[in-house]
Amino acid sequence: MLTSKRLMQIDKDVTFNVIPSFLYCEALDVRSEQHDWKIKPHRHVSLFQIFVVTSGGGTVQLDDEMHSIVAPAVVYIPNNVVHGFTWQVNSKGYVLSVTSAVIGQLVNQKDLSGLANRPFTTQVSDSRLADIERLCRDIQQEEKSADRYSDMMLLAIVQRLLVWIFRNVPVRSAHQYLTKPEKKLAQFKSLIATHGYEHHLVGWYANQIGVSGAHLNQICKTHEKKSALSLIHEFLLDEAKRYLIFADLRISALADRLGFNDPAHFTKFFKNLTGETPKDYRRRFR
Repeated sequence: MLTSKRLMQIDKDVTFNVIPSFLYCEALDVRSEQHDWKIKPHRHVSLFQIFVVTSGGGTVQLDDEMHSIVAPAVVYIPNNVVHGFTWQVNSKGYVLSVTSAVIGQLVNQKDLSGLANRPFTTQVSDSRLADIERLCRDIQQEEKSADRYSDMMLLAIVQRLLVWIFRNVPVRSAHQYLTKPEKKLAQFKSLIATHGYEHHLVGWYANQIGVSGAHLNQICKTHEKKSALSLIHEFLLDEAKRYLIFADLRISALADRLGFNDPAHFTKFFKNLTGETPKDYRRRFR
């Protein structure tokens, strides 16, 4: 079982690197105060972050947009979104960092796919803040726990936290930022989450959402900087990593669960994308 180690180490340029664990929760002021309450713009390749601001506030850059933060509030930042902060001195709250694979596992419903992959800030009522704060404290307590099934409990608490946060975002706000191509992209990602194990070609997905394969590929390259096929492979790779870390399946059984007819094909697929075999990856993380 994984220990609740830190997800990140921070250097002077605020560069984060994922290390073996799937989440980490800390006080907002821990890093902010060390950097004079200013965090330079940066992004995380495979990490989502949730900032729960209980007092104070400031400004946040989300890609090319600036947003004001006034406590109580939540800032939700998916992976690959450039973000930086200027906090008011002595602002308080929590920072939750969760790997993309886990977010993908917890949030795969069609009605959440667009919202879950978009950065946003939202005000929080005092009553809802109390619930969100309690869940953050539960996460911190569970991280320190040596009880059995701690990882399962943490996943359950994070899912509850996400529901509380998404409930707080007005329905119109959740969708008004999506352009037509972005809606198609959200549909594509939702279909991948549902049918990714079936190993369909890009053309099959394109047909399901009513565009050509070339158009779908262009949408993905414009908004994700990746091809449609890369996103399909990324889903399978994230699922494979999750099973390798958290499940005790044999490699052959895992390959079958992910839709690979031949374990050797799965091993080749995994090594081509990561540079190491599934067995070596599991050994390194355990």
